[in-house]
Amino acid sequence: MQSIQADEHRGRRVRLSAVLKADDADAGSIWMRVDKSEGEVLQFDNMMTRETDGALKGSTGWLERSIVLDVPAEASSIHYGLLLQGYGRISAQSFRVEAVDENVSPTPRRRNHLPRPTNLDLRTSGPTA
Repeated sequence: MQSIQADEHRGRRVRLSAVLKADDADAGSIWMRVDKSEGEVLQFDNMMTRETDGALKGSTGWLERSIVLDVPAEASSIHYGLLLQGYGRISAQSFRVEAVDENVSPTPRRRNHLPRPTNLDLRTSGPTA
């Protein structure tokens, strides 16, 4: 993980890219977060919910992955790094943080929120004790 000041990126679009390799990995990816102040997240992507070009799983060759986020004017810091969820190994090389123009779209992120309350009895699909 590394943290940088957002000063030179405020009001711009930023791409984090790296080349990754997975070895018998549950899931691994790069991640990036833009904060307004400590503990106040403005933007976040860890690639785990992407349907394509997301987290690496199992064993792979070297694959390029990237995250593109907007850095609002009120941003104070940008944080990024490498993530391994579960078991295995993730290797990375050629990390790069760069400003991109508006023709580069922010990376799509699937919403993790349900549209309305669901399963309010908190029942599981498995057997009950």
